[in-house]
Amino acid sequence: MVMEYCPSMDLFTYVAEQATVGDEPLCHALFLQIVNTLNYMHETHKMAHLDIKLENIVVDEHYLLRLIDFAYCERVDARMHISKGTERYFAPEVARIFYERQVWYPNSLIEKPSYIAEKADVFSIGILLFTMFFGTPPFRQNDPQREPLLHYLCSNDLATAEIFF
Repeated sequence: MVMEYCPSMDLFTYVAEQATVGDEPLCHALFLQIVNTLNYMHETHKMAHLDIKLENIVVDEHYLLRLIDFAYCERVDARMHISKGTERYFAPEVARIFYERQVWYPNSLIEKPSYIAEKADVFSIGILLFTMFFGTPPFRQNDPQREPLLHYLCSNDLATAEIFF
């Protein structure tokens, strides 16, 4: 695969320089490009990226974004049983698999935990938007056992919702 050269910087560097923090119009313009790119991948090519993060998006001199690093791509409807991507951007169902990877699931007794690739991409862009606007990720750690809100998201426990909402 050959891609164009993008001499500027990745979105991580751009956010680290505080260029997007609190700038709602800029975040909106950049995020819209990301959503359109992801929609194109999902709808036209039926592929999920599975490693969407600031470091995998480059910004050119005209503020046009390019999604890079397609190493973890899978079909959008793929039911995944292994975690792919970068821990900070994991969807709760991906994080659960990542942190429970030491658990043995005999096929005859219990179904292995899984997730749909396309949905994991959508959660990752939410993490990306939060980080772009606030300059920090929404979770200190992406470990459901150490991060109460993420634990809630992984648990599907509606009673716990009162703690956060």
